[in-house]
Amino acid sequence: ILKLGVCLKMGENKHEEKIINEAIKILTKDKKFEDRYSSDIDGLKNRIYQIKQNKYRLGVIGVTSSGKSTMINAFLGEQLLPGKTAPSSSQLVSCFQDSKRQAKIFFADGNVFEYTDDELTSEIICKYGDEFYNEDNKYKVNHIEITTPAFPFSEDLLLVDSPGLGAYGFENHEALTLNSLLPTIDFCIFLTTCKANSDAKMKSVLDLVAEYNKPVLIVQNMIDSIYETANRSESVSEIAQAHVARIEKIIEASELKDKAQVKIVQISAKWALDSITEKKA
Repeated sequence: ILKLGVCLKMGENKHEEKIINEAIKILTKDKKFEDRYSSDIDGLKNRIYQIKQNKYRLGVIGVTSSGKSTMINAFLGEQLLPGKTAPSSSQLVSCFQDSKRQAKIFFADGNVFEYTDDELTSEIICKYGDEFYNEDNKYKVNHIEITTPAFPFSEDLLLVDSPGLGAYGFENHEALTLNSLLPTIDFCIFLTTCKANSDAKMKSVLDLVAEYNKPVLIVQNMIDSIYETANRSESVSEIAQAHVARIEKIIEASELKDKAQVKIVQISAKWALDSITEKKA
């Protein structure tokens, strides 16, 4: 079924690619237009690159400090993406299964740096994808692509990590996620936590997901942070279920069309990544 879906998607992609090429042709016809819309042209060229991959695109979105990088590192089987409590990722990072363990850094000027095997380290990804090292994208990175045979999903699926939402002073990150990612993905994971979160922020993002009509899976991370109450009036499972009930209320209040199809999964990305790294050790 997935292979059939990819074939159908290829047909859709060819039509989209044709439209994008026509748009690029119009925007580059006049030098003034080309200069004015240079960033939009780069975005359109990046979209063509994505289309040519002929993969289903799974976007991962969530508030800053929800553990997106930790979860994706667990998928990668190692600590590659920067995982901090402060805002970190500043570019879109795509991951998919391949026989090569490799990272490609795509720059706005068209250059591509490749790092394979021992060359590929977390320091390399931090240098180009972490706001602390690549402040205001001083290296002019367009996007980052990571492949590894350890990636647990089908080769037909491309996972896209995005800058976190809701961090004060990093509103450009949110714009990148909502404006550049959502329109181009096939479905998404919305990552939240079992800690206190802004329900209003979550509802606003789910409303935007609904606007683009994207299927969504809600993942509540950090179940490792749940402990039974001091007087033992509530167990861990009861507290966890209360967190699920809170999300269900937000879903019900949102503009998502098929609310019954929205699934909520609780995980500990930390436990998953720790387990993988301990096995390797």
